[in-house]
Amino acid sequence: MPTIEPAANPATPAPQVLTPAELAARWGKCRQTIYNMIHDGELRSFKVRNSRLIPLAEVERIERGES
Repeated sequence: MPTIEPAANPATPAPQVLTPAELAARWGKCRQTIYNMIHDGELRSFKVRNSRLIPLAEVERIERGES
């Protein structure tokens, strides 16, 4: 009998932050480009302990072409 995988929980919200590596993959860039944008003030981010996180709203702002 085939194994049935449970469906993804629709109540689980999508992540509201991205790591620099995730954003680099999304934009087809290298991580250093993302860190350079953060350093230059083009991209807002925040740290939680040793992790740098970028709000999804910030990513979408740049994708819309807003400054």
